[in-house]
Amino acid sequence: MPRRSPRSSPTPTGIQFEKVAELQPDLIIGIYSGMTKSDYEKLSKLAPTIAPLKEYEEWGVPWDAQATVVGQALGRPQQMTVLVADAKKRVQAVKDANPEFAGKTALAATPWEGVFVYGSQDPRCRLLADLGFSLPADLDKVTKSAWGGDLSDESVELLDVDALVWLVEGNGRKDIEANKAYTSLAVHKEGREIFTKPGDGVYEAFSLMTVLSIGYLVEELGPRLAAAVDGNPSTSTEKS
Repeated sequence: MPRRSPRSSPTPTGIQFEKVAELQPDLIIGIYSGMTKSDYEKLSKLAPTIAPLKEYEEWGVPWDAQATVVGQALGRPQQMTVLVADAKKRVQAVKDANPEFAGKTALAATPWEGVFVYGSQDPRCRLLADLGFSLPADLDKVTKSAWGGDLSDESVELLDVDALVWLVEGNGRKDIEANKAYTSLAVHKEGREIFTKPGDGVYEAFSLMTVLSIGYLVEELGPRLAAAVDGNPSTSTEKS
């Protein structure tokens, strides 16, 4: 089976238009996608389609912007405004409860075709910044894209941050821990890694990044981020 992209691509081979048509959708939401103009034209023939927002980098639409557009499309802007405000309040609460995040660096990555690190405009890193963390200054320069990119062994030192959130599937963690260039970094030696995997809730919430998952995500991830930056390598960053 081909490995999935680190993005939220519908399938490894792209949009399956026939299957979309079989679902007879009333609305197609592709805000967080790599939808092309051709894709949009095909999908629009099936149902009203919301394409990625032009003002943001591809795959870089913030979760709150996504939610706002969806609320408008469904004719429920006021209800969505309430949900967005509540989610932001919960993010702020975790940030306020962890002032030590300020001045610390953080990143999100996944073992895909080596190591893929998410860029400054990806919703995952946007959220880490919202919690008070800083991203490496040269992040987008190294990845060559604001939504992320693959790292060579020569660039893996970019991952040597104060808190590193991994999204791993299958044997992904073993692959990471077999990478000598990575395991030589302090982020690994000092236990500043947070491994999330399918089924632990945080992995799904961090992957989906919706207005409904944000509150759960920050409340579950917050303590693990705090454990990563507390300066004590023995503090567990595993899900309790």
